Amino acid sequence: MSKLLYKDEHLACYNYQKDDKAPIEGLKINATHSIENIVEESEIIFVIEGRFSISYGEISDRRVNSGQMFVLRQGYQYKIDAEADTFIMIFRINSQVNFCDRFSIQQLYQKEFKIEDEFNPLIINNRLSDFLSRAYANISDGLLCTHFLDLKRQELFFLLRAYYSKEDLARMFHPLLNNDQVFSNFIYDNHYKVKNIQQLVALSSYSVSAFNKRFKKSFGISPYKWMKDQRAKRIFHEINNYTKNFKVISEEYGFSSLSQFNDFCKVHFGLTPGEIRKKS
Repeated sequence: MSKLLYKDEHLACYNYQKDDKAPIEGLKINATHSIENIVEESEIIFVIEGRFSISYGEISDRRVNSGQMFVLRQGYQYKIDAEADTFIMIFRINSQVNFCDRFSIQQLYQKEFKIEDEFNPLIINNRLSDFLSRAYANISDGLLCTHFLDLKRQELFFLLRAYYSKEDLARMFHPLLNNDQVFSNFIYDNHYKVKNIQQLVALSSYSVSAFNKRFKKSFGISPYKWMKDQRAKRIFHEINNYTKNFKVISEEYGFSSLSQFNDFCKVHFGLTPGEIRKKS
């Protein structure tokens, strides 16, 4: 086994990755254990070993097996329930990263066709599997230079560009695709931190009219409708994945009564909160 030489020099360097949220991370999850998190930076998750189910928004208990990879967009609140001892690798990415200098993530939006599901895992092929194995060996040795990690992320995108069709990449990266990436990243980074559109507009550098115009162009619907849909997804996730009292959930999301909360769920999900939880 190779050993990282001059480790003290690496640790003393200001380019050494010292944050908890490293760009590349390996994570073990024991069988029957769960992890919950909010994605602060979009992630590609590679399932190296094991299997689990994942829930976020209105995606509920989707099974993922070893040898698969998928994307989580920033702003997602998710829960993973491991069904076997599991090992995953996480690559945290910026939506502006290019596959190569001639093809960006945003260009997949031009290739996109009708995609009915937001969750579209792909198979990890042999070339990608070899790359992930080497990358994990390097970071396990302690090679955590930020420049090296950035090069590994760029190498990942080169390999995706070289060995996967644009149609497959469009499916997997569907949650990130938008015709205005900079603006959409701002929205996804901040929408769950505010209670209403007025507060979101206040965080931006736009007037209300300019904000509404750019939002409609970017997302195809009004900010009010989009925020309402995102709120509904968070509520569904809370009901479906936790045992929190319905009264507590209704109060946290600003409902005046349990009756109003029940009516909201029946309109948006076709079920009462109790029926949603019983079904899950």
